Amino acid sequence: PVAIALAVGAAPLLYVLWPRIKALFRRRKAKEEMPSDGVWDMATLAKFDGDVNPICLGVCGKVVDVSSSENIRYNEGMYGKLWAGRDATYSLVTLSLKE
Repeated sequence: PVAIALAVGAAPLLYVLWPRIKALFRRRKAKEEMPSDGVWDMATLAKFDGDVNPICLGVCGKVVDVSSSENIRYNEGMYGKLWAGRDATYSLVTLSLKE
């Protein structure tokens, strides 16, 4: 009975703490610095998807850091999955949420 009670009690705790545990493992990856010269290419932009580095997206040839936005989060919701680390110009112009 005690083991069952511990297992049942630990399940919700693990459910709540799992995102933080995953974040700790992600932080072990090396962070990239944003280009000091301001010149971005698609490979560099792809590294800024919010996994380890800040979330950046490209719009009309400019790169915008949207890490402080509550609407765009790494791997959460539709916007973060679609636009983080990518050029979002076409999607924003056409108001499309297709990849």
